[in-house]
Amino acid sequence: LIIDPVVVACSYSGTSVSSYNYASTYDSFGNIYNAAGADMGYPTTLGAFKQTSNKNGDCVISAFNATGTTKLFATYLGGDSTEYPIDINVSKNVISILGVTNSKNYPCSQNAVDTILGGASDLFVTKIDTTGSILFASTLMGGSLNESIFQFSSAGYASINGEMVIDKNGNTYVISNTSSSNFPTTLSAIFNFKQGPTDAVVFKLDSSLSTLVWSTYLGGTNSEGGSIIRLDGTGGVYCSGTTNSTDFPTTPGVVRPVKTGPVGQSDQFVSHIGPTGNILLTSTYVGSSTDDVGYFM
Repeated sequence: LIIDPVVVACSYSGTSVSSYNYASTYDSFGNIYNAAGADMGYPTTLGAFKQTSNKNGDCVISAFNATGTTKLFATYLGGDSTEYPIDINVSKNVISILGVTNSKNYPCSQNAVDTILGGASDLFVTKIDTTGSILFASTLMGGSLNESIFQFSSAGYASINGEMVIDKNGNTYVISNTSSSNFPTTLSAIFNFKQGPTDAVVFKLDSSLSTLVWSTYLGGTNSEGGSIIRLDGTGGVYCSGTTNSTDFPTTPGVVRPVKTGPVGQSDQFVSHIGPTGNILLTSTYVGSSTDDVGYFM
């Protein structure tokens, strides 16, 4: 327990207009990696994958050394419309980025699971090298409406939801949410059909982002937002988020099988999905008599 932590590094990094940092992580050397959204004019580095932005704003991926004194690289990432990063991960010299795009020409790899923007916005998963210059793999994931945006309470609050984790073999596990009734799912999914206006979605991609290993909706007849995902050590995942449904799928013997708050207010959910994505092992509500939102685990 550190009572008075010391600031090791702190620096400005942005454009003359606006930039917003959405996610950060670090590697085994302590180098710092940021995923932000920025307008034109962000100071990118020589050899960056994309050195200039469109007028609507792109993701910006940047890296700094452990003391924050040297910028290792900075690159834009996006197409001709707007991108927002959601999460970033560094493993085995590969940077993985989860985000949302509105661009019809978002950069995808040739053998990607999906290369065509299905609606106003799609999720994307992209892998680049730790110099910010090489695109290893990239795919879209979405249906004909919007992905990731979720209104989580009766007060009208909304957020961009999602998280990813990478296993030792480079497979990517993602949770988010969708308004699309045709979000790509696999044959043996827990739910092949959207249950409400917005459902959580949980899916697994192989290391090359060329195969959808499994994918499922997760929700009830109202709305859900998926925010959190963790590996269980056997190939399955724990996932969590926020639900407004009174019939979110729960399992017998759990802490709270029935929603606590009244209709229109939100509870957190915690669910455990098996390694093939087709079994809901355990699932429970967590909440009080007013709004509860699941953010971290």
